[in-house]
Amino acid sequence: MVDFSVVLAPLMQLWWLVLIIVIFAFFKSPIGKGMVGESLLNFFISIFLNKNEYRLLKDVTLPTQIPK
Repeated sequence: MVDFSVVLAPLMQLWWLVLIIVIFAFFKSPIGKGMVGESLLNFFISIFLNKNEYRLLKDVTLPTQIPK
């Protein structure tokens, strides 16, 4: 039998490094960048625009005509 605890024990001490790598990879992906960008934009819009004059609509796609 192979004792995997000899290999896994040192790796378990570096769990935080694996977590950092996963988080870094997420924020480098297009999905992560989109989520962070949209969250920042919504945050700054809610701070700087007048709430009585503007309404924030999230994830809205407006139809447009494609120029010929």
